[in-house]
Amino acid sequence: MNKNPEISIIIPVYNVQNYLEKCLGSVKNQTFQDWEAICVNDGSTDNSLEILQQYAEKDERFIVITQENQGLSPARNTGLEKTKGDYIMFLDGDDFLHPQCMELALRTIKDTDSDICQFKFKSVMLNEKVDSCFYEKIPYIERISDIFQKVISKEFKRSVVVWDKLYKSDLAKKITFKSVNPGEDALYTFELLDNTKIFSVLPVELIYYVQRPSSITHSIDKRKKYEKHILFIDEHIKIINKLIDKYKMQSDVVQKLQKYISERLFRAYILNAYKTKFGMGKIQENLLQLSDMVSKGDCNISLLRLRFRIMYYLLKHNHYYLAKLLV
Repeated sequence: MNKNPEISIIIPVYNVQNYLEKCLGSVKNQTFQDWEAICVNDGSTDNSLEILQQYAEKDERFIVITQENQGLSPARNTGLEKTKGDYIMFLDGDDFLHPQCMELALRTIKDTDSDICQFKFKSVMLNEKVDSCFYEKIPYIERISDIFQKVISKEFKRSVVVWDKLYKSDLAKKITFKSVNPGEDALYTFELLDNTKIFSVLPVELIYYVQRPSSITHSIDKRKKYEKHILFIDEHIKIINKLIDKYKMQSDVVQKLQKYISERLFRAYILNAYKTKFGMGKIQENLLQLSDMVSKGDCNISLLRLRFRIMYYLLKHNHYYLAKLLV
């Protein structure tokens, strides 16, 4: 290629042969064509690599990198190292794009001089027919100045995923993904937002999130998922405490951040431990850990919703089975 593309789209690929052609086809058929697709084959054992190579042979914009299986975060980090575009997107190998996704997101991020443009996604089932309407004009754009208050509100909670956004490249490359699954998207997003000045929202569905039982999200054993979630929470605390220190002069922002992390901690150590059906010994151990976080100031019980405060009171007084009724 004679010049660097405007958009680099990073596609981690692991055993998604039944979905991959639809994914890659949706990139190839974009109305905006100045892109490169960094396809990171993360040790696939099916025909995914062959499909990637077929696309790369026909279109030099598809760049295939193969590595031993390391997981989603290392695959994305490999992609970040190789990108040359002014803007970066992420796309999972089993999802696909609206034909105007790049066009509209790029126009929005430029018109608003944003660091990040977030658009909506639609959850679909495999083989579900999707009718993509075309947009002649850019829909309403929301500019967000108070980013963190939006992110930690109910309105914005699910938008910590990375694949519903277009990023300025120099911003996206400041942060790398941590190997914590599930939760790598949230950690990356929170760290990124700490460096973000303008965040725009394009309220139209431009990416299709395919639901499949065999995906990472659905297939992780409950106990392993719990252990991984605890690792995520530990990393999350570090990031939130850094933000609390940064915004210490804005008491309303600090309180919302404290409430956000306090609820995440209670859910991780108590609520999810009950749901995973651990024995009382594990519940008691987790309660001691949570109580230690309370004493250190990482968790503020007074900021929790009433149900959680009651549960904590019951547990502190050894009423484990009564507390279980509130799960």
